[in-house]
Amino acid sequence: MKAQDEYTEEDRLYGAWLALRGQINKIDYGQSVEDYAGQRRDLYCQMEELESKYRLITGESIKKG
Repeated sequence: MKAQDEYTEEDRLYGAWLALRGQINKIDYGQSVEDYAGQRRDLYCQMEELESKYRLITGESIKKG
């Protein structure tokens, strides 16, 4: 694990993107429920915004492996 000051903006964007994807997956697989109607859609939109920012910085899409 890196020291906090060693993380790049790309690392932070990717980490936030992964967290959102995790929340969406929990909703999709019934491990969690939406806190409000449309939350999954809102999370997906936030995830797309983070991916767009990541692409602007790196010139690449987030790897979705």
